[in-house]
Amino acid sequence: SPWRLFLSPLLPFGLALYAFKIWDRTRLKQFSQMLLIGRRVSPEKFARYLESHADLVVGKNVYPQLLARVAEEKAGGYRHVMATASYRLYVEAIAKRLGFDDVIATNLATNSEGHVLAKIDGHNCYDAAKLELVKSWMMANLAAESKKKKKKVLFVSLEMPEERMTLRIHTMLSHKIDPKNVFGNIFNNGN
Repeated sequence: SPWRLFLSPLLPFGLALYAFKIWDRTRLKQFSQMLLIGRRVSPEKFARYLESHADLVVGKNVYPQLLARVAEEKAGGYRHVMATASYRLYVEAIAKRLGFDDVIATNLATNSEGHVLAKIDGHNCYDAAKLELVKSWMMANLAAESKKKKKKVLFVSLEMPEERMTLRIHTMLSHKIDPKNVFGNIFNNGN
């Protein structure tokens, strides 16, 4: 609802609590989400917002070269996976419009009535948690990829801190990778 914008002056309060290490990143993220959508929102109302948000993001923030590159890589047999700390509900519609095959992201909780809550379900897909989610995805999907004869997986991470992990955009040839030690293989091969 547009009236929720009047709550935006409360955001610096949350940022201060985070800066003074009273809140962690997850708590700040949930607080920001609560300001944006409220404590809960119906899935129908949320879905309408998500589609218009994805149209806006892709329409204003995506260079045509990206769409051409994704199409070219798809034709070359690549599978595109977006890994982001953003909420899955937001980025799935964007990833679909960009031609991505899978999304690894932060999940929002829902209640028994299906309402979306301003609460993270599981871990915030950031830093070490993102690495674990990417590893889990790879363990679950690389074997299936080899059966489908798709040989290449392209991971795109939107906000991995470079000092903690150098996985920004890596091309992986699944037939050359041991899924149990995939990150060792990536970093040692310099990909």
